Amino acid sequence: MVKPKLRFEAFNEELLYYKLRDIVIEKMSNGIINKQSDKITDVKHINVINMYSDNKIDIDELNFSAYDEGAVRKCNVEVGDIFLTRSSVKADGIAKANILLDDGIYVYDDHLIRIKVDENKHVPRFVNYYLASSRFRKQFIIKAKTTAFTTIGQDDIASCAGYFPRCPEQQKIADFLSSIDAIIDNYNNTIKVWEKRKKGIMQKLFSQKVRFKADDGSDFPDWKKKKLGDVFKISTETNENRYRKQNVLSVSEEYGVVNQIELLGRSFAGNDISNYKVVKTGQIIYTRSPIAIKPFGIIKIVDEEIGIVSPLYIVNDVNKDNCSLFWYYNFDTPERTNNYLKPLVRIGAKHTMNISNEEWLSGKVEVPCLTEQQKIGVCITKISTFLILCDLAVCLATLYVSFSLVFALMRYLQGKVFLIRFYSPTTLSSSRAEFRLPSRLACA
Repeated sequence: MVKPKLRFEAFNEELLYYKLRDIVIEKMSNGIINKQSDKITDVKHINVINMYSDNKIDIDELNFSAYDEGAVRKCNVEVGDIFLTRSSVKADGIAKANILLDDGIYVYDDHLIRIKVDENKHVPRFVNYYLASSRFRKQFIIKAKTTAFTTIGQDDIASCAGYFPRCPEQQKIADFLSSIDAIIDNYNNTIKVWEKRKKGIMQKLFSQKVRFKADDGSDFPDWKKKKLGDVFKISTETNENRYRKQNVLSVSEEYGVVNQIELLGRSFAGNDISNYKVVKTGQIIYTRSPIAIKPFGIIKIVDEEIGIVSPLYIVNDVNKDNCSLFWYYNFDTPERTNNYLKPLVRIGAKHTMNISNEEWLSGKVEVPCLTEQQKIGVCITKISTFLILCDLAVCLATLYVSFSLVFALMRYLQGKVFLIRFYSPTTLSSSRAEFRLPSRLACA
Protein backbone atom coordinates (compact mmCIF):
# COMPACT_ATOMS: atom_id res chain seq x y z
CA MET A 1 0.00 0.00 0.00
CA VAL A 2 1.40 3.36 -1.07
CA LYS A 3 1.04 6.00 1.65
CA PRO A 4 2.10 9.63 1.77
CA LYS A 5 4.16 10.46 4.85
CA LEU A 6 1.68 13.17 5.83
CA ARG A 7 -1.86 13.94 4.69
CA PHE A 8 -4.70 16.30 5.33
CA GLU A 9 -6.83 15.28 8.31
CA ALA A 10 -9.69 12.84 7.74
CA PHE A 11 -8.04 11.21 4.71
CA ASN A 12 -6.56 7.75 5.21
CA GLU A 13 -7.78 5.68 2.27
CA GLU A 14 -5.31 3.86 0.06
CA LEU A 15 -4.14 5.68 -3.04
CA LEU A 16 -5.27 4.16 -6.33
CA TYR A 17 -2.96 3.51 -9.27
CA TYR A 18 -4.31 4.83 -12.59
CA LYS A 19 -2.99 5.29 -16.06
CA LEU A 20 -4.10 8.59 -17.57
CA ARG A 21 -6.28 6.73 -20.06
CA ASP A 22 -8.28 5.45 -17.08
CA ILE A 23 -9.25 8.89 -15.76
CA VAL A 24 -10.72 10.40 -18.96
CA ILE A 25 -14.22 10.22 -20.41
CA GLU A 26 -13.12 10.27 -24.04
CA LYS A 27 -10.00 9.42 -26.01
CA MET A 28 -7.27 12.04 -25.95
CA SER A 29 -7.25 14.05 -29.16
CA ASN A 30 -5.38 16.73 -31.11
CA GLY A 31 -7.03 20.00 -32.09
CA ILE A 32 -7.33 21.79 -35.44
CA ILE A 33 -5.06 24.00 -37.55
CA ASN A 34 -4.91 27.60 -36.39
CA LYS A 35 -7.23 29.79 -38.45
CA GLN A 36 -6.70 33.19 -36.90
CA SER A 37 -9.13 36.04 -37.49
CA ASP A 38 -8.11 39.66 -37.89
CA LYS A 39 -11.50 40.65 -36.52
CA ILE A 40 -13.12 40.20 -33.14
CA THR A 41 -15.16 36.98 -33.17
CA ASP A 42 -17.02 34.87 -30.61
CA VAL A 43 -14.48 32.05 -30.94
CA LYS A 44 -11.01 32.04 -29.36
CA HIS A 45 -8.10 29.75 -30.26
CA ILE A 46 -6.13 27.96 -27.53
CA ASN A 47 -2.55 27.71 -28.78
CA VAL A 48 0.76 26.21 -27.63
CA ILE A 49 2.00 29.49 -26.17
CA ASN A 50 -1.00 29.57 -23.84
CA MET A 51 0.34 26.50 -22.04
CA TYR A 52 3.00 28.70 -20.44
CA SER A 53 0.77 31.10 -18.52
CA ASP A 54 0.70 30.52 -14.76
CA ASN A 55 -1.94 28.37 -13.04
CA LYS A 56 -4.52 28.41 -15.84
CA ILE A 57 -5.03 29.41 -19.47
CA ASP A 58 -5.27 33.21 -19.63
CA ILE A 59 -8.23 33.78 -21.95
CA ASP A 60 -7.27 37.45 -22.41
CA GLU A 61 -4.14 36.27 -24.24
CA LEU A 62 -6.02 34.05 -26.72
CA ASN A 63 -6.28 35.02 -30.39
CA PHE A 64 -9.63 35.24 -32.13
CA SER A 65 -10.47 32.39 -34.50
CA ALA A 66 -12.18 32.42 -37.90
CA TYR A 67 -13.71 28.95 -37.34
CA ASP A 68 -17.50 28.48 -37.34
CA GLU A 69 -19.87 26.61 -35.05
CA GLY A 70 -19.07 23.29 -36.74
CA ALA A 71 -15.42 23.47 -35.67
CA VAL A 72 -16.46 24.55 -32.18
CA ARG A 73 -18.74 21.49 -31.87
CA LYS A 74 -15.97 19.24 -33.16
CA CYS A 75 -13.45 20.52 -30.62
CA ASN A 76 -16.05 20.45 -27.83
CA VAL A 77 -13.90 22.51 -25.45
CA GLU A 78 -15.29 22.76 -21.92
CA VAL A 79 -14.24 24.26 -18.60
CA GLY A 80 -11.94 21.77 -16.87
CA ASP A 81 -10.31 20.52 -20.07
CA ILE A 82 -6.53 20.09 -19.81
CA PHE A 83 -4.22 20.66 -22.78
CA LEU A 84 -0.65 19.46 -23.28
CA THR A 85 1.98 20.39 -25.86
CA ARG A 86 2.83 17.48 -28.16
CA SER A 87 6.11 18.89 -29.51
CA SER A 88 8.99 20.91 -28.13
CA VAL A 89 12.47 22.06 -29.15
CA LYS A 90 13.83 20.59 -25.90
CA ALA A 91 12.88 17.34 -24.22
CA ASP A 92 12.10 18.98 -20.88
CA GLY A 93 9.50 21.17 -22.58
CA ILE A 94 7.37 18.27 -23.80
CA ALA A 95 3.78 17.77 -22.57
CA LYS A 96 3.60 21.15 -20.84
CA ALA A 97 0.09 21.22 -19.39
CA ASN A 98 -2.45 23.92 -18.62
CA ILE A 99 -6.13 23.96 -17.72
CA LEU A 100 -9.11 25.97 -18.95
CA LEU A 101 -11.13 27.41 -16.06
CA ASP A 102 -13.12 30.20 -17.77
CA ASP A 103 -16.35 29.95 -19.75
CA GLY A 104 -16.30 30.86 -23.42
CA ILE A 105 -16.37 29.53 -26.97
CA TYR A 106 -13.08 27.90 -27.96
CA VAL A 107 -11.20 25.73 -30.41
CA TYR A 108 -7.72 24.33 -29.73
CA ASP A 109 -4.58 23.90 -31.80
CA ASP A 110 -3.48 20.76 -33.63
CA HIS A 111 -0.15 20.94 -31.77
CA LEU A 112 -2.00 20.32 -28.50
CA ILE A 113 -3.42 17.15 -26.94
CA ARG A 114 -6.61 17.53 -24.92
CA ILE A 115 -7.47 15.54 -21.79
CA LYS A 116 -11.11 15.54 -20.71
CA VAL A 117 -11.11 14.29 -17.11
CA ASP A 118 -13.96 12.19 -15.71
CA GLU A 119 -15.18 14.70 -13.13
CA ASN A 120 -17.29 12.10 -11.33
CA LYS A 121 -14.08 10.46 -10.09
CA HIS A 122 -11.33 13.07 -10.46
CA VAL A 123 -10.82 16.81 -10.01
CA PRO A 124 -9.39 18.46 -13.16
CA ARG A 125 -7.45 21.12 -11.20
CA PHE A 126 -5.76 18.39 -9.15
CA VAL A 127 -4.90 16.44 -12.31
CA ASN A 128 -3.41 19.58 -13.88
CA TYR A 129 -1.19 20.13 -10.84
CA TYR A 130 -0.24 16.45 -10.82
CA LEU A 131 0.81 16.53 -14.48
CA ALA A 132 3.33 19.25 -13.57
CA SER A 133 4.89 17.07 -10.86
CA SER A 134 8.18 15.26 -11.25
CA ARG A 135 6.43 11.86 -11.34
CA PHE A 136 4.64 12.65 -14.60
CA ARG A 137 7.30 14.96 -16.05
CA LYS A 138 9.84 12.11 -15.94
CA GLN A 139 7.44 9.72 -17.67
CA PHE A 140 6.64 12.23 -20.42
CA ILE A 141 10.33 12.82 -21.15
CA ILE A 142 11.12 9.08 -21.21
CA LYS A 143 8.24 8.30 -23.59
CA ALA A 144 8.90 11.25 -25.93
CA LYS A 145 10.75 10.77 -29.23
CA THR A 146 13.53 13.15 -30.24
CA THR A 147 14.72 13.90 -33.77
CA ALA A 148 14.88 17.52 -34.91
CA PHE A 149 12.13 18.16 -32.34
CA THR A 150 10.91 16.27 -29.31
CA THR A 151 7.40 14.87 -29.81
CA ILE A 152 4.95 12.79 -27.83
CA GLY A 153 1.76 11.04 -28.93
CA GLN A 154 -1.65 10.57 -27.40
CA ASP A 155 -0.98 6.90 -26.58
CA ASP A 156 2.32 7.79 -24.91
CA ILE A 157 0.61 10.28 -22.63
CA ALA A 158 -2.32 7.94 -21.98
CA SER A 159 0.06 5.21 -20.77
CA CYS A 160 1.68 7.40 -18.09
CA ALA A 161 0.51 6.55 -14.59
CA GLY A 162 0.44 7.69 -10.98
CA TYR A 163 -1.15 7.18 -7.57
CA PHE A 164 -4.39 9.12 -7.07
CA PRO A 165 -6.35 9.86 -3.89
CA ARG A 166 -10.14 9.84 -3.91
CA CYS A 167 -12.06 12.80 -5.25
CA PRO A 168 -12.64 14.65 -1.92
CA GLU A 169 -8.91 14.56 -1.13
CA GLN A 170 -8.07 15.67 -4.67
CA GLN A 171 -10.41 18.63 -4.16
CA LYS A 172 -8.75 19.50 -0.85
CA ILE A 173 -5.28 19.42 -2.41
CA ALA A 174 -6.39 21.42 -5.48
CA ASP A 175 -8.03 24.06 -3.26
CA PHE A 176 -4.90 24.28 -1.12
CA LEU A 177 -2.59 24.73 -4.12
CA SER A 178 -4.96 27.20 -5.73
CA SER A 179 -4.97 29.32 -2.58
CA ILE A 180 -1.15 29.41 -2.64
CA ASP A 181 -1.23 30.30 -6.34
CA ALA A 182 -3.65 33.13 -5.58
CA ILE A 183 -1.28 34.53 -2.96
CA ILE A 184 1.64 34.33 -5.37
CA ASP A 185 -0.39 35.91 -8.18
CA ASN A 186 -1.40 38.75 -5.90
CA TYR A 187 2.21 39.52 -4.99
CA ASN A 188 3.38 39.14 -8.58
CA ASN A 189 0.69 41.58 -9.72
CA THR A 190 1.73 43.98 -6.97
CA ILE A 191 5.34 43.72 -8.16
CA LYS A 192 4.32 44.52 -11.75
CA VAL A 193 2.36 47.59 -10.65
CA TRP A 194 5.16 48.91 -8.47
CA GLU A 195 7.80 48.22 -11.13
CA LYS A 196 5.81 50.52 -13.41
CA ARG A 197 5.50 53.13 -10.68
CA LYS A 198 9.20 52.91 -9.92
CA LYS A 199 10.09 53.44 -13.58
CA GLY A 200 7.74 56.42 -13.81
CA ILE A 201 9.05 57.97 -10.60
CA MET A 202 12.66 57.55 -11.74
CA GLN A 203 11.88 59.21 -15.08
CA LYS A 204 10.29 62.18 -13.35
CA LEU A 205 13.03 62.53 -10.75
CA PHE A 206 15.96 62.35 -13.17
CA SER A 207 14.26 64.59 -15.73
CA GLN A 208 13.57 67.07 -12.87
CA LYS A 209 9.85 67.14 -13.59
CA VAL A 210 9.45 66.30 -9.92
CA ARG A 211 11.78 67.82 -7.33
CA PHE A 212 12.25 67.24 -3.62
CA LYS A 213 12.37 70.13 -1.22
CA ALA A 214 14.81 70.66 1.63
CA ASP A 215 13.72 69.74 5.16
CA ASP A 216 12.94 73.40 5.89
CA GLY A 217 10.63 73.57 2.85
CA SER A 218 12.98 75.59 0.67
CA ASP A 219 13.87 74.68 -2.91
CA PHE A 220 17.09 72.88 -3.67
CA PRO A 221 19.49 74.67 -6.04
CA ASP A 222 19.32 73.97 -9.77
CA TRP A 223 21.15 70.92 -11.06
CA LYS A 224 24.50 71.72 -12.62
CA LYS A 225 25.83 70.23 -15.84
CA LYS A 226 29.28 68.76 -15.24
CA LYS A 227 31.63 66.18 -16.68
CA LEU A 228 31.40 62.74 -15.12
CA GLY A 229 35.04 63.28 -14.15
CA ASP A 230 33.84 65.91 -11.66
CA VAL A 231 31.77 63.21 -9.94
CA PHE A 232 33.85 60.04 -10.35
CA LYS A 233 37.52 59.33 -9.89
CA ILE A 234 38.93 56.16 -11.42
CA SER A 235 40.39 53.82 -8.82
CA THR A 236 43.86 52.46 -9.61
CA GLU A 237 44.16 50.10 -6.64
CA THR A 238 45.32 46.67 -7.83
CA ASN A 239 45.25 43.31 -6.17
CA GLU A 240 48.94 42.46 -5.88
CA ASN A 241 48.68 39.34 -3.66
CA ARG A 242 45.73 40.12 -1.38
CA TYR A 243 42.88 38.26 -3.06
CA ARG A 244 42.57 34.83 -4.72
CA LYS A 245 40.51 33.50 -7.62
CA GLN A 246 37.67 32.75 -5.20
CA ASN A 247 37.35 36.52 -4.70
CA VAL A 248 37.00 37.45 -8.39
CA LEU A 249 33.73 39.27 -9.08
CA SER A 250 31.65 39.69 -12.24
CA VAL A 251 29.11 42.32 -13.25
CA SER A 252 25.64 41.05 -14.16
CA GLU A 253 22.72 43.15 -15.40
CA GLU A 254 20.30 41.06 -13.33
CA TYR A 255 22.31 40.49 -10.14
CA GLY A 256 24.77 43.37 -10.04
CA VAL A 257 28.33 42.86 -8.79
CA VAL A 258 28.55 39.25 -7.58
CA ASN A 259 31.06 36.48 -7.03
CA GLN A 260 32.09 35.04 -10.40
CA ILE A 261 32.13 31.41 -9.27
CA GLU A 262 28.66 31.69 -7.74
CA LEU A 263 27.30 33.43 -10.85
CA LEU A 264 28.99 31.41 -13.61
CA GLY A 265 29.96 28.19 -11.87
CA ARG A 266 33.72 28.68 -12.16
CA SER A 267 36.43 31.32 -12.29
CA PHE A 268 37.56 32.62 -15.67
CA ALA A 269 40.57 34.46 -14.25
CA GLY A 270 44.08 33.58 -15.41
CA ASN A 271 46.88 32.39 -13.17
CA ASP A 272 48.21 35.90 -12.60
CA ILE A 273 45.61 38.11 -10.94
CA SER A 274 48.04 40.60 -9.42
CA ASN A 275 46.86 43.34 -11.79
CA TYR A 276 43.15 42.76 -11.10
CA LYS A 277 41.38 45.78 -9.64
CA VAL A 278 40.25 45.90 -6.02
CA VAL A 279 36.60 46.88 -5.53
CA LYS A 280 34.85 48.07 -2.39
CA THR A 281 31.30 48.83 -1.26
CA GLY A 282 29.90 52.01 -2.79
CA GLN A 283 32.14 52.08 -5.87
CA ILE A 284 30.63 52.22 -9.36
CA ILE A 285 31.83 49.73 -11.99
CA TYR A 286 31.56 50.09 -15.75
CA THR A 287 32.02 46.96 -17.85
CA ARG A 288 32.31 47.22 -21.61
CA SER A 289 30.46 43.92 -22.07
CA PRO A 290 27.38 44.62 -24.22
CA ILE A 291 23.97 43.02 -23.77
CA ALA A 292 20.81 43.44 -25.84
CA ILE A 293 19.21 46.19 -23.76
CA LYS A 294 22.54 47.89 -22.99
CA PRO A 295 24.65 47.55 -26.15
CA PHE A 296 27.39 49.91 -24.90
CA GLY A 297 28.01 48.18 -21.56
CA ILE A 298 26.69 47.93 -18.00
CA ILE A 299 27.11 50.28 -15.02
CA LYS A 300 26.54 48.86 -11.52
CA ILE A 301 27.23 49.68 -7.88
CA VAL A 302 29.33 47.49 -5.60
CA ASP A 303 26.76 46.51 -2.99
CA GLU A 304 28.33 44.33 -0.32
CA GLU A 305 30.78 42.18 -2.26
CA ILE A 306 34.43 43.09 -1.74
CA GLY A 307 37.02 41.49 -3.98
CA ILE A 308 38.68 41.97 -7.37
CA VAL A 309 37.54 42.41 -10.96
CA SER A 310 39.14 42.09 -14.38
CA PRO A 311 41.52 44.89 -15.41
CA LEU A 312 39.13 45.51 -18.32
CA TYR A 313 36.55 46.97 -15.94
CA ILE A 314 36.59 50.66 -15.02
CA VAL A 315 36.28 51.00 -11.24
CA ASN A 316 35.18 54.40 -9.95
CA ASP A 317 35.25 56.09 -6.57
CA VAL A 318 32.45 58.59 -6.05
CA ASN A 319 33.85 62.00 -5.14
CA LYS A 320 32.99 63.87 -1.97
CA ASP A 321 29.61 65.63 -1.95
CA ASN A 322 28.08 62.90 -4.12
CA CYS A 323 25.94 59.87 -3.25
CA SER A 324 26.91 56.49 -4.75
CA LEU A 325 23.35 55.21 -4.65
CA PHE A 326 22.05 58.21 -6.61
CA TRP A 327 24.59 57.60 -9.36
CA TYR A 328 23.80 53.91 -9.45
CA TYR A 329 20.12 54.67 -10.01
CA ASN A 330 21.03 57.41 -12.48
CA PHE A 331 22.62 54.76 -14.72
CA ASP A 332 20.36 51.85 -13.84
CA THR A 333 17.83 52.16 -16.65
CA PRO A 334 18.84 51.15 -20.20
CA GLU A 335 17.74 54.54 -21.57
CA ARG A 336 20.01 56.56 -19.29
CA THR A 337 22.98 54.19 -19.63
CA ASN A 338 22.69 54.13 -23.43
CA ASN A 339 22.17 57.89 -23.75
CA TYR A 340 25.35 58.56 -21.79
CA LEU A 341 27.57 55.94 -23.44
CA LYS A 342 26.45 56.08 -27.08
CA PRO A 343 28.33 59.31 -27.96
CA LEU A 344 31.49 58.07 -26.21
CA VAL A 345 31.87 54.43 -27.29
CA ARG A 346 33.53 53.43 -30.56
CA ILE A 347 32.41 49.97 -31.70
CA GLY A 348 35.29 47.93 -33.15
CA ALA A 349 35.35 45.48 -36.05
CA LYS A 350 34.54 42.53 -33.80
CA HIS A 351 31.90 44.49 -31.91
CA THR A 352 34.36 45.45 -29.19
CA MET A 353 33.52 48.47 -27.04
CA ASN A 354 36.38 50.95 -27.42
CA ILE A 355 36.36 53.69 -24.80
CA SER A 356 39.32 55.01 -22.83
CA ASN A 357 39.27 56.03 -19.18
CA GLU A 358 39.43 59.66 -20.23
CA GLU A 359 36.55 59.26 -22.68
CA TRP A 360 34.49 57.49 -20.01
CA LEU A 361 34.81 60.51 -17.73
CA SER A 362 34.31 63.11 -20.46
CA GLY A 363 30.53 62.79 -20.85
CA LYS A 364 28.19 65.40 -19.41
CA VAL A 365 25.81 64.67 -16.54
CA GLU A 366 23.40 66.79 -14.51
CA VAL A 367 24.36 66.97 -10.86
CA PRO A 368 22.02 67.93 -7.97
CA CYS A 369 23.36 68.88 -4.53
CA LEU A 370 24.29 66.07 -2.14
CA THR A 371 21.15 66.33 0.01
CA GLU A 372 18.85 66.04 -3.01
CA GLN A 373 20.91 63.11 -4.30
CA GLN A 374 20.42 61.39 -0.95
CA LYS A 375 16.67 62.03 -0.93
CA ILE A 376 16.33 60.58 -4.44
CA GLY A 377 18.44 57.57 -3.45
CA VAL A 378 16.32 56.93 -0.35
CA CYS A 379 13.05 57.28 -2.30
CA ILE A 380 14.00 54.77 -5.01
CA THR A 381 15.53 52.39 -2.46
CA LYS A 382 12.26 52.31 -0.50
CA ILE A 383 10.38 51.25 -3.63
CA SER A 384 13.10 48.71 -4.47
CA THR A 385 12.96 47.29 -0.95
CA PHE A 386 9.17 46.99 -1.15
CA LEU A 387 9.57 45.01 -4.38
CA ILE A 388 12.12 42.78 -2.67
CA LEU A 389 9.73 42.14 0.23
CA CYS A 390 7.09 41.08 -2.30
CA ASP A 391 9.68 38.75 -3.84
CA LEU A 392 10.34 37.28 -0.41
CA ALA A 393 6.62 36.80 0.16
CA VAL A 394 6.45 34.84 -3.10
CA CYS A 395 9.44 32.81 -1.92
CA LEU A 396 7.85 32.06 1.42
CA ALA A 397 4.65 30.92 -0.28
CA THR A 398 6.69 28.74 -2.60
CA LEU A 399 8.71 27.27 0.26
CA TYR A 400 5.45 26.59 2.10
CA VAL A 401 4.25 24.55 -0.86
CA SER A 402 7.62 22.86 -1.24
CA PHE A 403 8.06 21.76 2.37
CA SER A 404 4.45 21.34 3.46
CA LEU A 405 3.23 19.67 0.31
CA VAL A 406 6.05 18.12 -1.64
CA PHE A 407 7.36 16.26 1.38
CA ALA A 408 3.93 15.72 2.86
CA LEU A 409 2.38 14.35 -0.32
CA MET A 410 5.55 13.22 -2.00
CA ARG A 411 4.12 9.92 -3.21
CA TYR A 412 1.77 11.51 -5.67
CA LEU A 413 2.31 15.25 -5.78
CA GLN A 414 5.86 16.54 -5.93
CA GLY A 415 8.04 18.83 -7.95
CA LYS A 416 5.68 21.82 -7.99
CA VAL A 417 7.87 24.66 -9.23
CA PHE A 418 7.24 28.42 -9.32
CA LEU A 419 9.27 30.74 -11.50
CA ILE A 420 10.62 33.58 -9.34
CA ARG A 421 12.49 36.64 -10.57
CA PHE A 422 14.73 38.75 -8.40
CA TYR A 423 15.33 42.38 -9.10
CA SER A 424 18.68 44.15 -9.02
CA PRO A 425 20.17 44.98 -6.64
CA THR A 426 18.55 41.96 -4.97
CA THR A 427 20.72 38.86 -5.11
CA LEU A 428 19.83 35.22 -4.66
CA SER A 429 22.94 33.13 -4.15
CA SER A 430 21.94 29.53 -4.58
CA SER A 431 25.15 28.17 -3.19
CA ARG A 432 24.88 30.23 -0.02
CA ALA A 433 21.06 30.11 0.03
CA GLU A 434 20.75 33.70 1.17
CA PHE A 435 18.86 36.81 0.11
CA ARG A 436 20.62 40.12 0.07
CA LEU A 437 18.76 43.41 0.34
CA PRO A 438 20.30 46.61 -0.99
CA SER A 439 23.23 47.71 1.12
CA ARG A 440 23.01 50.63 3.49
CA LEU A 441 22.92 53.94 1.68
CA ALA A 442 26.45 54.52 0.45
CA CYS A 443 26.28 58.29 0.69
CA ALA A 444 29.36 60.31 1.46
